[in-house]
Amino acid sequence: MTESYIRAKITMPPPVVARIVHPSIWWPGGGAGAGSGWSPVIAVEADGERRVQRITEWIGGTGTPPAPGYIGPAGLVTAAEATDIRGAAGAKGDKGDIGPSGGADWSQAVLASDFSVTGTVTTLVPGMAFVPAAGATYEICARLKLRTTDATAGVQFGWSLPGGLDDGAITAVNPQAETSQRLDQKDMLTASRSFGGSLANAGRSYLGTLDAVIDGGPAVSGNFALTLQSETAGQTATIKAGSFMRWRRVK
Repeated sequence: MTESYIRAKITMPPPVVARIVHPSIWWPGGGAGAGSGWSPVIAVEADGERRVQRITEWIGGTGTPPAPGYIGPAGLVTAAEATDIRGAAGAKGDKGDIGPSGGADWSQAVLASDFSVTGTVTTLVPGMAFVPAAGATYEICARLKLRTTDATAGVQFGWSLPGGLDDGAITAVNPQAETSQRLDQKDMLTASRSFGGSLANAGRSYLGTLDAVIDGGPAVSGNFALTLQSETAGQTATIKAGSFMRWRRVK
């Protein structure tokens, strides 16, 4: 028995680039378009909180292409009927979720407009507050642009505390003069303030800073909030718009 062999040279074709086409919008011929073999070019658009897919054009076919449109469960639809590919948002805790490495994202309050107080009465700064959770530890910082109407009167910012704290500590730095600052170290047993004195120039902003860590007890209640007052009766202290307070839960 004799075996025969054929020697052949096989040439592989070049790689084929595949196009993925939505199954409900493929036009092999006829249908919405008068041609055949059309493939869509798809873009993702924002529709409020939704994210939808829109066919911006058709390519690769012959004849008349179908009309552009949005992609829905039944094919091409209006934007309002398009499928939301973003999906529903996941649940989030009211104080932020703690990741495996510890620490939640920062939350912040930004002063939208100037806030002023005349006199030495301690006054809450609108919107600059948050409610800590029981048993949680928070890192807090504030960066405040401070002004006064009289160079002999200082701006004194402070803090109001929730009840039921287990522990905490705070550092406040307040401008004292053109070239000096006052640093106040406080515990978290009672509400207090920075006792910064006169500012060098009336009508100019100076930076006040606050850095704190607080530990909420099992029955913590109320806000951590910023306060403001003037050093001198009859004078006006101001925190300028754009000043902010940030906080995040660390455990």
